[in-house]
Amino acid sequence: EAETLLQDYILRAPFSGYVLKRPVDNGQKVGTETIIYEIATADQLDVEAEVDEQYLSELRLGMPATVAPLGNQRQKYETQICYIAKEVNTQTGAAIVRFCFNGAPPALSIGLSLDVNILIERHDNALTVPRVAVAGIGSAPHVFVVKNNRLERRPVQVIDWQSERIVALAGLAAQEQVVLNPKAV
Repeated sequence: EAETLLQDYILRAPFSGYVLKRPVDNGQKVGTETIIYEIATADQLDVEAEVDEQYLSELRLGMPATVAPLGNQRQKYETQICYIAKEVNTQTGAAIVRFCFNGAPPALSIGLSLDVNILIERHDNALTVPRVAVAGIGSAPHVFVVKNNRLERRPVQVIDWQSERIVALAGLAAQEQVVLNPKAV
């Protein structure tokens, strides 16, 4: 009878995987709603990121992205967007977006911090400038260009995207020298 009762107290994982968390200690009382273990499978590994709500309208399922361990841009993995949450967290102003690996998932540690870069739009042979070089973004974007040893204010058309470098669609030519700190001019 004791052996039969013992079977009611044995926990079995519903699938093979890894234990992520064990929030319960030995001897602690638990109920039917208590989480004993958090487990994950390795064959369905994906990446989860919080994306600011201002970018959500640009995202679509299937969009390509790359992920890389923080500080290691040489080790990049190809992924695609496979889930976009319909709800924005009111405290953070972000929504959960998941990225699935193209092919077999790499051997990355669960919980590892990653850089995620989503390909929103491609501009072949695009001219980019450092964001800090462009003044007046949002109203009348312009840069200062060195021409004949003088500075010339030049209106530019840019794609205002939150990155260190932004695409200049019009107003600049390749090899022109641009002032990096227009506020000091």
